[in-house]
Amino acid sequence: VQYTTDVIETTTALNTIGRLTPGDAPVTVKTERQMFGNIPAGSSATESYQININENAPAGLYNLILETEYSYAKYSNSLPNGMWDYTYQTVVVPVEIPIEIRGVVKPEILSVDTESISPGLNGKITLVIRNAGYETGTNAAAELTSQGGIIRYIDGSVFIGDFKPGDVAEVVFNAEVKDGAGIGVHPEKLAIQYTDKYGQTVKSTSENFGIPVTNGVKFAVTSGSIKIAPGESGRYEIVLKNIGDNTAYDTKIRLIPESEVKIDDNLASVGKLAPGESVTLPFNIAIDSSAEAIPYSINTEIKYRDASDRLILAKQIKIEVDTQPPNVLLNLITNPITIFVIIGAILVAIYYTRQRKNE
Repeated sequence: VQYTTDVIETTTALNTIGRLTPGDAPVTVKTERQMFGNIPAGSSATESYQININENAPAGLYNLILETEYSYAKYSNSLPNGMWDYTYQTVVVPVEIPIEIRGVVKPEILSVDTESISPGLNGKITLVIRNAGYETGTNAAAELTSQGGIIRYIDGSVFIGDFKPGDVAEVVFNAEVKDGAGIGVHPEKLAIQYTDKYGQTVKSTSENFGIPVTNGVKFAVTSGSIKIAPGESGRYEIVLKNIGDNTAYDTKIRLIPESEVKIDDNLASVGKLAPGESVTLPFNIAIDSSAEAIPYSINTEIKYRDASDRLILAKQIKIEVDTQPPNVLLNLITNPITIFVIIGAILVAIYYTRQRKNE
């Protein structure tokens, strides 16, 4: 039996399948192979692929490879019953797809240093950063974003200038910490805004890091309340202690009493006071004789300098003055007139005693 065989001039790619591979590009292809179906000559078909650019991918031109697999009718045979029998050929054709990976500025934080980042204070945050990317950022500026609202940045951004790959820069931010901020490490984000080589303004991906909020310098008066009676005066010791975790320099304390309380010299110089250290300060304190036997107070005004030599006013501390009722017996005994009378009585008694012995 003889069959008539004809060679077919193929014009349609049948059952076309495409598998995308990275080729020489530093990417990861996330999509499996896709079905494009039948594609007649001169026509096109579209499918989508998801790819991820590797984190440290260098900028440059690369080629992805689309491995296309399709079939076509190569021969046709005429059968006796008038039907046709087709022979198909499968072909795999690699297709290069050129891509350009643009360089980006990628911030890397090398170190974090803080000064006076404590509740209720203004402080500084110093970051040393490196451009770990492959793009030169023109007119680059570093920006910090507060995540928890605990820290407010007085400087919205800090100018760097041209930030080349591998360059290291130090940026200093002035910040204000909320009065009720919790002690601990608070998450923040750093990004770099810059102009790329195409003249477009770009913001880099954010780098997460933590900013420690500490107690800073914190004072307490540990000597307790002052006990004094109206009309009395005396030398009282005030114990001032640094209960924070930073050192206070050139510390000075001024006592500001209520009108009924009098202090001869209300200013004292303390100097350096490290965390955990205390100092005892004597003050001459008196209270008017007309003062009522009720509680009074003495307020403190404490000024110090931090490690950056900035003058800071500490929170006010109230020292209670516990006014005691007058000690009548003590006042009577210590009264000059009473003493004179007692001495006179003793002398008279001695005189009469001797007179009786002489008789």
